[in-house]
This record gives sequence, structure tokens and C-alpha cells, in this order.
Amino acid sequence: QRRIQLGRFQLHRLISDCHSFKSPVTAFSLLFLFLAMWVAPSLHAQNAEPSPIVTNTQNSPYASPQLKAAYYNAEAQYQAENYREAQSLFQQLLDTFSSQPDQQPFLSGAHYRLAKIHATTYDYYNAKNTNGNTPVETHTANKLAALQNLSRALSIQPLNKDYLYFKAQLLYESNQPAAAAAILVQLSTLDPHSFTFHHFAAIALSQAAKRYPSASEIFAKQLLGFCDTWTKHLGNTEKVAQFRNLALTQLQE
Repeated sequence: QRRIQLGRFQLHRLISDCHSFKSPVTAFSLLFLFLAMWVAPSLHAQNAEPSPIVTNTQNSPYASPQLKAAYYNAEAQYQAENYREAQSLFQQLLDTFSSQPDQQPFLSGAHYRLAKIHATTYDYYNAKNTNGNTPVETHTANKLAALQNLSRALSIQPLNKDYLYFKAQLLYESNQPAAAAAILVQLSTLDPHSFTFHHFAAIALSQAAKRYPSASEIFAKQLLGFCDTWTKHLGNTEKVAQFRNLALTQLQE
């Protein structure tokens, strides 16, 4: 924010001073250089993963300055992919601040970030390693721990689409397509214009029919009914027709 504001001030001065240059090439070069300085920070910000509380502003303006500072400090470490340090800071935040209404968006966001970290495999430097081995260690993804943190986040904000979608992903990757499908069908209702939610829900339902042969007919019928919902929301596309035919095939088996 401060960098952009400073840039605007300098750009104003630069425009006014350009008239003093005799060479239009020099003036143009300076303008081009400054515009590059203006655009680069914006592009970097667009590439970063959004904070989970950016669109979750309910009550957040009234949270304590200490909580906000603690959260954005941890978030900065997360965005820099310093996951070990971010995990420690987010956990300290949760241990320090109570679940008051004005603090809940930040607390649910902290649980969500911890879930993302638990679900990620990454290397980190451990200076306390005394085994004589390399100080670089590997954190192995722990989907169970991630799901536990997601459950806590959803207990605070049960209809948060980011949290629900990530939980569906973890369940699907954990060979629980039926549980994932239930969440994705719910998401398709919360956001009827999302192709991603509808497509993933259909995939999960079709896989549930294969995963549980004794209930294959039940899931195939659910998939067939969901295709009608998909058509209502987004139209009768070729992709809908493919899953409808798949459901009919599963019913005949």
C-alpha cells in the first residue's frame, strides 16, 4: 500500500518534470521504467495465494490489533512457503486468542492454514538436529491432522466454500469418495454457477459407485439425479451427458 502511494506521488512529479527534457526518448524511457516498478508489485500480489479471510470480513474489522498483527505475520511466512515457521505462528495465535465473535474469521483462517500445511509435504531446516545427519528434514503430509483442523475451521464458518472444497479434496484423496461427494453436492447448491464443484461432485459419485459395490445402485441413482441438477444450473452440456450415460451404465451392471 505504502509503496503504491509513494509511486503515485513520484509519477505525478515525473509527469510534470518531463516537459524539462529536451529528448523525448529520455522522458519516455523514464516513464516506462517507472511503470514497470508500478506493475511488478501488483503482479507478485496476484500470484500469491489469497488469505482465507480476505473475503471473510464479517466482524473482522473489529478484531484486536494484536490478533491482526499475529495473523498477518503468520500469513506472511505461509506466503513465503516457510511452512514450519508459519505452523508455529498460527498455532501460537490459536493458543493465545479466545474464540470471541469478532475474532472468529481470523481463528478459522488459522485452522485452515494449519490444515493446508499439514496436508503438504515439504523440506525444512532443523538447526536442532543433533544426530550428526543433515539438518534438512522432511515433513510428510498428514491428511488426518489436516481434516481435524478443517473440522475446527468449519465449526466456526460451516458454509465457507474454500474450507468445504479442501475437505472434499482431502476425503477424495483418502479414498472416501462418498463423503467427498456429499460435500461437493452441497457446494454445487451453494454456488450453482461453479463448473468445478459440479464436475468434481459427479466424479466423486461415480467413484463411490465403484468403491462400494453393494451400494452401487444407490450412488448411480444419485449421480443420475445430480445430472438433472447440473443441467438446471449450467445447461445440458456434453460433460453432463457423459456422466448421465455413465450412471445409466452403472445401473445396468
